[in-house]
Amino acid sequence: MENIEIFNGFLKIVSDEFPKELRTKGQNLKRKILYIASEDEENKESDSVINEQDDLTKFTEGIGSKLLDSFLEILDNNLGNKYEKISREIYDNNDSWKKNKLVEMKSPGLIYVSYWKEEAEKKTCALFLSFMLTEEDFVVDDIRKFSVIYLYEIQLIEKYRGCQLGTRLIKGLSNVCQIAQVKIRPAFPLIGIQLTVFSDNKRAIKFYERIGMKFTYGSPKDEVDKIESRKTRTSVNRKTLKVVRKPIYYLLYLPV
Repeated sequence: MENIEIFNGFLKIVSDEFPKELRTKGQNLKRKILYIASEDEENKESDSVINEQDDLTKFTEGIGSKLLDSFLEILDNNLGNKYEKISREIYDNNDSWKKNKLVEMKSPGLIYVSYWKEEAEKKTCALFLSFMLTEEDFVVDDIRKFSVIYLYEIQLIEKYRGCQLGTRLIKGLSNVCQIAQVKIRPAFPLIGIQLTVFSDNKRAIKFYERIGMKFTYGSPKDEVDKIESRKTRTSVNRKTLKVVRKPIYYLLYLPV
């Protein structure tokens, strides 16, 4: 398959597998799908997918930017303080983290699945996830390159946490992966879902471990430094202290 056929096939699977509504807390959250196309994806095949789904939108600087602003607001509320501290280190420039993140959020091939609460004429984004079908090295202990669904973000507003929505969304993405393995067959074997998680985000790490995620072979790991304490006249033996230095983030993947 050509890259454009793979992307369109993947987009169709995403549209088919994620429900148009999520029921939670006595409310129906309605789906919207936004995707970032590359130049060679500006074609009739992509348009035909859009015409079949009125909640599926190709990114433009108009409505697409408004959706990204809504997603960025949720990300700011959830992780803004963290990004503020490490932006220069992870992006290697002096721009604000929001400016860097918006550039990243417009990466060709990204797909956003979001769910919205509608009250009267007001629409509020309750949650979103963004991901891309791509190739990665060192996912497992194998010299070959593999395809993965790279999960960039999965973010929920406070009100909808603890409702098993995160689990349902990951399950939906796993279903997408299983179907894509059979239907579109990318150039490299598709082996699962990969993501990046901050090493101090204990809540997220616990969730990912609970659903079966593992460290990738090439993930940054904790480093342990052994430091011997100074021996004094009152001490009999020197004590060895272990100091654990954590990386900024880990790479995890869910085999599918």
